[in-house]
Amino acid sequence: MTTYPIPNIENENEEEEPVSNLAEPLVELRPPSNVHIVRQPLFDADMEVYAYDLLYGEVEPSKDTESNETSQVLLNAFLDIGLKIISEDCLSVIGITEDFVHGRLPLPFPPGDVVLELPSNLLRENMSLVPIEALCAKGYKLCLVANDPSAELEGILKHIYMLKVDLCVWSKDQLELFIPKLLSHDVKLVATNVNTRDEQAYCHELGFEFYQGQFVSEPVVVSGSTLKPNRMALLNILKLLEDPDCDISDLESLISQDITLSYKILRIINSAFYGFRRKIDSVKQAVVSLGLKVIRDWFIIISLTDIDDKPQSLMFQTLQRARMMQLLADVMGLDKDTGFTIGLFSSIDAIMDQPMETILKALPLSHEITEALLEREGLLGELLDIVIRYEKGDWKNINSVGFEASELSTYYFESMLWARGLFAQIKTD
Repeated sequence: MTTYPIPNIENENEEEEPVSNLAEPLVELRPPSNVHIVRQPLFDADMEVYAYDLLYGEVEPSKDTESNETSQVLLNAFLDIGLKIISEDCLSVIGITEDFVHGRLPLPFPPGDVVLELPSNLLRENMSLVPIEALCAKGYKLCLVANDPSAELEGILKHIYMLKVDLCVWSKDQLELFIPKLLSHDVKLVATNVNTRDEQAYCHELGFEFYQGQFVSEPVVVSGSTLKPNRMALLNILKLLEDPDCDISDLESLISQDITLSYKILRIINSAFYGFRRKIDSVKQAVVSLGLKVIRDWFIIISLTDIDDKPQSLMFQTLQRARMMQLLADVMGLDKDTGFTIGLFSSIDAIMDQPMETILKALPLSHEITEALLEREGLLGELLDIVIRYEKGDWKNINSVGFEASELSTYYFESMLWARGLFAQIKTD
């Protein structure tokens, strides 16, 4: 059974051994070793996650396996893991092949919280709508990817729940000509490959309802602007905590400035994440029990996730990435704490709304960490590149040195569940 440890697993002080150093597992999770699965959020205008686009593929595509057999294996993987585990309470958008559309293969999940993304080659002249109508009659919601702006959509749109429009395919002129016409249909418009805040604002103005892309992970930098007060406070906290000379007196000084930090840390330490036999009543007592490094990491995590004007999904992704970096670094024989820190700071530009280089110059981080974050240099920099590519579903361009490609799926899901449990503890009122 998989368990999900805290950011730094070791207990630096053995005076009082907790009942468990590990968080209780949320589920017994054994993701299929031959399948990659990642989720990518679809955001609404308020930057809340409306649905997750579930991307999947074979770890090692087989030339000898029939395409319909491969499709069945891949989709069955969702049942092995469970859609609720992957997408929680959000809709799951899952691509299917023509074999499923035409009923040659049975769909492995019932209608409800799933949206079936139809294959893009389905849009062709004189195509029959019978199989589409049959899926709708069974209660399935359907998604169509409009890759061809010139394609005739009128006949099929009445059966479509969600229409994806790729900004890399449609020109600005095409968007402004066709999107107003699509608004008259009862279909949810999703802009994909939205990679900047300006693009998201433009799509919102055109009438799109949902957005998918890297725009959430991009900083909103205004030329000549200074850091917001809450960002400046966060930067000062990070400076202190990343200073190698930071000690217990520095933490106590920090607490005196923000008592809620102490409250949140003590609440987590006294939760099931640790299971101490007796209650920990002070940060000093927590340092004695767990070590200064662990408590410093908790301060950093809570300080980062306390930024309330950023999407929660950005903070969640940051924690998940940090955990996955830690796990893979450990497998490769690298320093897992440094891997965790690199993952944790990999979104600091988006959180602070400042260029990465500007933020890193203000922090006392090691050369290894700054080079990994800025240039993807060194083994940990390469590892960060692997993790980010995996998150994007760019599996073909991953060079997995030091571990098996099949391990990535396991670590991805373990990191996701670990981050979910941690996030729940932090965000509990």
